[in-house]
Amino acid sequence: MTAKKKLSEKVLILGAGLTGLSAAYKLKTLGFKNVLVLEKEKRPGGLLKTDRKEGGAIDQLPHVFFSKDKTVKSFFLKMVGKVYRHSHKLGVLWKNGYIDYPFQNNIHQLEIEERKKILKGLFERKPLKNLKAGNFEDFAVKTFGNELTELFFRPYNEKLWLTPLKKMDYKWLASKIKMQEPSELVESVLGAENKKDKAVAPHAEFIYPKKGGIQTLIDGLIAEVGADKIKLDINITRIDSKKKTVFAGKEIFHYDKIISTLPLNEAVKLSGMKKNGSALKRLKATKVFCVQYVLKKINLPRYHWIYVPGKKFPFYRLTREELINPKAFKNKKVLLVECAMGKSDFPNEKTFIKEITSHLEKLNILKRKDIERMWHSDHFPAYPVPHLKGEKDISFCLNELLKRGIISAGRSGEWFIKNMDHSILAGFKAAGEILKR
Repeated sequence: MTAKKKLSEKVLILGAGLTGLSAAYKLKTLGFKNVLVLEKEKRPGGLLKTDRKEGGAIDQLPHVFFSKDKTVKSFFLKMVGKVYRHSHKLGVLWKNGYIDYPFQNNIHQLEIEERKKILKGLFERKPLKNLKAGNFEDFAVKTFGNELTELFFRPYNEKLWLTPLKKMDYKWLASKIKMQEPSELVESVLGAENKKDKAVAPHAEFIYPKKGGIQTLIDGLIAEVGADKIKLDINITRIDSKKKTVFAGKEIFHYDKIISTLPLNEAVKLSGMKKNGSALKRLKATKVFCVQYVLKKINLPRYHWIYVPGKKFPFYRLTREELINPKAFKNKKVLLVECAMGKSDFPNEKTFIKEITSHLEKLNILKRKDIERMWHSDHFPAYPVPHLKGEKDISFCLNELLKRGIISAGRSGEWFIKNMDHSILAGFKAAGEILKR
């Protein structure tokens, strides 16, 4: 096939989230002219949506950008323009106060009896050999000791993932926290100061658009790709890979090549794969219910976001949006409150928000009289659960789709916890695969 003919092929991209739009952008730069992106929602962006109301710009979910990849960072800056630059300041809601995050780096901020128990757990643990562990629980106990696992890693992660630690893989953890040496854990208990230039998390330094919220990244991509290349409110019902056709109600879309950023299990079902249904059943994800508060006042330390391991609270994380984006809402305080739930969980919204607000009041974080605006959003899938057979199941599904000529990419498409830079690179890689085929 000549290069000219290849570039004239019709490429269909399913999903107008960050990966799908990044793929469309890359295909355009490679010379493809016949590209169409299909999106089931009425607005593009996937998890990167910003509510722009009354001059404000409040994200539906908290997002910041960080990456060590210079190419992706340059791409982000090209799309969004001017940015705020921040050094992260994170905390953990702990008993009647707060300690700094990462939790395992700041054990010296706990009460002496808790520190003694954690130190005892560190001495009693059986460290990993060659970093081998059977599951997240095994990994946590062997790395951090039983006490530290029970104080933070179990309650927080089981609240976020809605899955017992012993049924979860742990390999994703390295992309979220900096793993410590045994001596560093002991120093954390004793109170030795970390070096100031020592990064304690992959997102120690991050940037954020100065205008329009995180959706500015999506706006920049759409401007480059072309709004006419994106078709919204399209509910895909079947993919016929033999006839290279996508069905969406009465509409039919033909293609030469196809990229899917749909949830992996959904793409497999739509393509008609019937064997090994147990693999699909194991692919589970959590839904995030997020409440946005615009407040006159707020009583919180100046942490960008705060992790909440306590079982009695329905939320797992609090984000002070106005510290990330000073223009979030007319110089007001803006708090995002995230709660994890299952796909089929549909709480009474008014009752649930009332419960969340009541907890925030009891914690003396806010007062009802100071709430000026309040709304909510929910998102599924938000966090693909890293289950024990995940690597095998995901590989199987990806390969089955590839056999049908379907390239599956992105956070949902590869069923992995990807940050924004990973999602952008996934789109670029998928576009590169189209060029090779």
